[in-house]
Amino acid sequence: MTVSFSGPGLWYATRAAGLVTLLLLTLSALLGVLTAGRFASPTWPRFLTVGLHRNLSLLALVFVALHIATTVLDSYTSIQVSAAFIPFISSYKRGWLGLGAIALAQPTLRAAGGAMGAGIVIALPVTSCGLAETARVVRYLAEETAGQCGPCVMGLPALADALADLAYQGGRGRALDQISRLLPVIEGRGACRHPDGATKLVRSALRTFSAEVQWHDQRGACYGVRRDPLLPVPGDEEREWGWK
Repeated sequence: MTVSFSGPGLWYATRAAGLVTLLLLTLSALLGVLTAGRFASPTWPRFLTVGLHRNLSLLALVFVALHIATTVLDSYTSIQVSAAFIPFISSYKRGWLGLGAIALAQPTLRAAGGAMGAGIVIALPVTSCGLAETARVVRYLAEETAGQCGPCVMGLPALADALADLAYQGGRGRALDQISRLLPVIEGRGACRHPDGATKLVRSALRTFSAEVQWHDQRGACYGVRRDPLLPVPGDEEREWGWK
């Protein structure tokens, strides 16, 4: 039996693998939303959503690898293996292949200051406080840990307290110093990457809202903290966010 690399078989396999990958990633994203919203019912327990989310994500990676392999093996398009990881070097559909390579290449993303992972883009009104919104998200992350390591048990709650102090009470120097001390202690020391994700969010907020950070630290909480919360953080409606 011979295997042909120029017939229609690989062409169909490439597109089928890509279509299945797109379907799996869509389902994984929807299950991720259900997991974040703590969806559960008597017939659909929460652990089932978490397990399906994890397994579908892993299965999507398998089909991504299959999609890349069949694309490279198909002699009709003559796509190099390097084109799957180095953006915009392929002569065949350079734009689309380049975007796919950017999505897969961690070194490329890291060089541009990015990383693979979930993300949300939302425009904050000028009357909202970015620090307050970040403090609410970090508090949620601190409460959603497995409690299996020091950074999760002690580090993230302390970081959430310090950021809430800076956002809602005005740090007066103490909160900002506490945040600066906690970040390097938490990063890279967790049993998983959950603490690192929280610290990256805090670092990004301190950099993006640097003017607001200085205002809060020197003058106290801004008027934006009195605005109703914008981001739909689960369980946040049960918490009192005091301000002075």
